Amino acid sequence: MQEVREVHTQFEAVKIAMTQDKNGHILKMAIHPNDTPESIMRDPVGTKYMVVLVRMNDEGEPVASQTDEDAKKAIQIAGILCTDEKFQQWLVQIGEADELSEMAATVALRRILKITSRKELKVDSAARQRLLGLRDEFVRDLKAGRLL
Repeated sequence: MQEVREVHTQFEAVKIAMTQDKNGHILKMAIHPNDTPESIMRDPVGTKYMVVLVRMNDEGEPVASQTDEDAKKAIQIAGILCTDEKFQQWLVQIGEADELSEMAATVALRRILKITSRKELKVDSAARQRLLGLRDEFVRDLKAGRLL
């Protein structure tokens, strides 16, 4: 298989509609006539493509979506919590960890969130929600003075 960089086609497009049918989602995008690659115009209907989309701002610079930002934040929160001694202590106190250590907190957090790696927070929105709920519970207990 040829390397993607050697055979790719690049153009800008604007999302104009999205619908769904029995085969899946249908994404409609508008391409300015001056930007429309000739190869796409010549390809027959039914041609299969690998698609990579990068969201851009009005200046043409790449920007992350809100989901990407939320995922990045969740990965950071998970890392910060596991190094926090008070969080480690809280996990032991609620019976989720056996000892005060970053490793024990990491193992407990993965188990609670039902993930095997923090990287999964990037694609697992349910795990992100569980993380935020756990963090909020920890903060409430901390503020209420329930930490031994």
